[in-house]
Amino acid sequence: MLTFNSVLTELTQKDQYPTDEIYEGIFNFTSKASAIEYFEILGYEGANFITMSGSVLINIMIPLVTYALHYILLKLTYRFKKVSCMKKLGSKIQQISIAGAILPLFIAGYLEIMFCAIIALKGLESADFDGENMSDLFAAMFLILCSLILAALPIVTVYVLRKYKNKLDDPEIEEKYGSLYKGLRIDCFWSSMFNVFFMMRRTIFALIIIQLYEFKGIQLISNMYLSLVMLMYVAHFRPFRISSANNWEIFNEVSGIMVQYFLMWLAIFPPIDVSQVSILSKVGFMYIFAVSFNLAVNFLNVGVQ
Repeated sequence: MLTFNSVLTELTQKDQYPTDEIYEGIFNFTSKASAIEYFEILGYEGANFITMSGSVLINIMIPLVTYALHYILLKLTYRFKKVSCMKKLGSKIQQISIAGAILPLFIAGYLEIMFCAIIALKGLESADFDGENMSDLFAAMFLILCSLILAALPIVTVYVLRKYKNKLDDPEIEEKYGSLYKGLRIDCFWSSMFNVFFMMRRTIFALIIIQLYEFKGIQLISNMYLSLVMLMYVAHFRPFRISSANNWEIFNEVSGIMVQYFLMWLAIFPPIDVSQVSILSKVGFMYIFAVSFNLAVNFLNVGVQ
């Protein structure tokens, strides 16, 4: 059903705005090199959170501006509540949830926003806060705000799921907080917690990738354990309402573990003699096959659906 919240969510989920031109016309950011050089190859250029995160600022400002208008209209309808049309408008406005538009943005882009936040925080040490460049000061404040949202989101999710555990199928609750458990089973509390584990896993993954970038072995082993824990969770609780979604999640986790196992050979054990080169060459072909097989099966699944 098309609602105000669903329209607002669509407007804030797609990176459809020309952010480079918009930010260049509004801000005057100081150009700084990234604190983590190898991440620039992946597209995380510079050390400014706003420019790195693309349209996140715009996507957050849309609901905030809407919320301000919502608040003003709510006060006006309350003031003139004796007028029947204003009273009806007030009841409609009260059903609007701005949080329902912001939450999907952070859940869907949690890992990317987390990467941008950590990289920007590492470069914050060299930032100039003497007030001469207000653009940089605003970027730092926005970075802190988004970092707090990222840290608080798993806690807020647990709080909402526990508080409304018997009302999650209520249309009003679903309209406000449905993005926190969309597509998940709500008859079991631990099944509805999938997004909490999803966010915690990506937080740990981002910290491992950035903070332990010199220790490839620890990165791979840690990520394998994360995959194993997630695999056990999905296999035991089967959190998705659609059974096939659980099966595909299990398949992808197993495939990911296999890929990481082959990658561990290639990344950790450098060849010493010709015989080891031959072994690693076979492992490389197995790695390519595992990745290609996973991609092919997933593309086939998308095509069938």
